[in-house]
Amino acid sequence: MRRENGLYRVSRIHAPSYNRMDANVEDRGESLLAKSMRHLSAALLIAFLCAGSLAPARAGEESAFAQGLKAYDSRDYQKAFALWLPLARGSDMAAQRNIAHMLRRGLGVRRDPKRALAFYERAAEAGLVSAALNAGIMRLAGDGVPCDTRRGLRWIQWAAESGHPEAQFYMGRIYEKGYAVRPDKPRAIGWYWIAMKGGSLRARRRLDAIMPSETQKAQQNPNRRENPHGRVPK
Repeated sequence: MRRENGLYRVSRIHAPSYNRMDANVEDRGESLLAKSMRHLSAALLIAFLCAGSLAPARAGEESAFAQGLKAYDSRDYQKAFALWLPLARGSDMAAQRNIAHMLRRGLGVRRDPKRALAFYERAAEAGLVSAALNAGIMRLAGDGVPCDTRRGLRWIQWAAESGHPEAQFYMGRIYEKGYAVRPDKPRAIGWYWIAMKGGSLRARRRLDAIMPSETQKAQQNPNRRENPHGRVPK
């Protein structure tokens, strides 16, 4: 699916289910890295197998979503918000995330971070990985809502395990800088490595800064396997 300006431009997104995790990120340790690539493969397989079985949205809902995109692109944010809100109150994860963006930024509506977080988490709980990352960042940073490092880390962790490169980058930053966990450079490098493989330019820049010689070797040998246990092979 294609995204522009941070918005989803199709509705009725299919996504893997969110599985609530009670364990702390730090307590789960190296197993997160070891499982991340398997989770990515499983999510892609599920999406592929289920794509043909998704029920199409009703024509009126598709029309409302498309009209909302047209209004948003024309900077008629109030109209876009009014068109997407009924879909977001239903089961459309794309509309939920778009509404959350608008509430978070105050586009076409009064800025309301608490309500934005509620829509992000509703979409995330339905399985939208990018919404989980948004919710995790808001909670971890205390962006207009009370800071909740435990829940924030769990959302980001799940998005990273589901194969989201930017979430994997954030996991690298969390372990490199020690945000709510003990600093752990090997784990940080492991997450950056996986994120870079997924196309994250920011992860590549961090690896260039931390260990430029290894990043150069990876570029020269793109088939080289990464070590999922947090250390780059020598």
